[in-house]
Amino acid sequence: METLPVWVLVIYYLFLLTSLLGILFSLFQKKFIGYSLVALLMLLTAPLMFLWIALGRAESFNEFEWLINQIGRGSIAAIYPVAGFLYLFFWWGLILKTKIKSTQVR
Repeated sequence: METLPVWVLVIYYLFLLTSLLGILFSLFQKKFIGYSLVALLMLLTAPLMFLWIALGRAESFNEFEWLINQIGRGSIAAIYPVAGFLYLFFWWGLILKTKIKSTQVR
């Protein structure tokens, strides 16, 4: 069975860990509570759904190729992790935009 290169997995898990720490910090600071709670939900469920999708993949596909294949077939279970990760990117954009804006005001 094919799999993704190690460096891709390292970036993936670093993104998840960094997101978890950022979300917890944001919740601790009581900033963006609604966005952060949704981000936490996505952080916990999207990787699990991605793993569930990847477990059923064919021999000749890696995890990403199989995800794209299933999205092409219209699988809701495959669309959910992509939407979850896009939401995490949106959340990071919101946090970074606010941080940059507050830095420029000072």
